[in-house]
Amino acid sequence: MAIFHFALQTVRRAEGRSAVAAAAYRAGERLTDERTGETHDHRARGGVMASGLVGWCGSRNALWDAAEAAERHPRAVVAREVVVALPHELPDAERLRLVEDFGAWLRRRHGVVVDWAVHGPGRGDDRNHHGHLLITSRRALDGRMGEKTREMDTRPQGPSHVAAWRAEWADACNRALERAKIAARVDHRSLASRGEAREPAEHLGPAATALERQGRRSRTGDRNRRGRRRNELRPEIDAELAAAAAERRALFATAVCPPAPRGHRPNVPSKTTAAGRQIVRAAGKAAEQFVEVVLLDDRIPSGPRRER
Repeated sequence: MAIFHFALQTVRRAEGRSAVAAAAYRAGERLTDERTGETHDHRARGGVMASGLVGWCGSRNALWDAAEAAERHPRAVVAREVVVALPHELPDAERLRLVEDFGAWLRRRHGVVVDWAVHGPGRGDDRNHHGHLLITSRRALDGRMGEKTREMDTRPQGPSHVAAWRAEWADACNRALERAKIAARVDHRSLASRGEAREPAEHLGPAATALERQGRRSRTGDRNRRGRRRNELRPEIDAELAAAAAERRALFATAVCPPAPRGHRPNVPSKTTAAGRQIVRAAGKAAEQFVEVVLLDDRIPSGPRRER
C-alpha cells in the first residue's frame, strides 16, 4: 500500500554543509563549489532516475553557486530539502510528473527555485521510490537571487506553511493514484488527529536500514517492532487498564468515605481527607502505569541494540 512520508530539513552553513555538495549528490552529477573551490563528483552513484530544475534557466552548478554567494552570514540557511516517499504503485513517468509538479507548486507559492531528483529503490526494498526537492532559501527572478523567504523562518507562519506543503503533497499523491485507477490513498494527518489509537512507526533512516538488511537489529527497528506489538495488544491492554482504573476508583471512594457502622449516619468527605485522597490518587496512577509496563515487558521481547 502507498505510504505517506514527508521530511523537511535545512542545509545550514553552520553545520558545515554546502548546497552545491547536496545538489551534486542528489542529482548524481559533478559540481564545483565556487565559494570553497571543492569539487563534488557523484556521477558514479546509481539510482537517480531523473532530475530537473524548476524556476531556473541556467545550469545546476550556476544555481547553487548563486545561492551560496547570496549568503554572507556564517550560519546562513542556504537551502531547504524535502524528502518524499513516492507511491510504488505508480508507473515511473507518473512518479516523475508528481515530483516535478510539486516543485512547480512550491515555485508558484514562494517564488523559489526547486532542484528535484527522483531516486529508485536501492538494495533491499524494491518499493523504496523517493524524491528529493532542494529548495532555495531565497526567491529568484530573472536568474538572480532575491529576498529571503522569511515566511518560513517565523512562527506561526513557518509551521503553517509546512502543514500546507504536507497537505498539498498528500493531495497530489492521491490525485495521481486516482488518475492511475489505483485504490490506495495516503493521509498526511497524524494518527491522533484521525482518532486512531495505534502508534505510528518511526522512519528507519539509512544507518538502521543497513543494519536491518544485514539481519541485525537496530534501536529504531526494535522500537517499531515493539510499537507494532503494542498496537496488536492495545485492546487487551486497554481492557486491563480500565479494570485497574475501576479498582482505583473503588479504593478512592473507600478512602474518602469509609463505610459507616450500622445504625450511624454515613460519613461525609471533609478537608481532613485531602491528604488521603492525594495519596490514593498517586498510588492509583502508579498502579495503572505499572500494569501497562508489565504487560508490555512481559509480552514484547526486546532484542540486542547494535545501532550506533
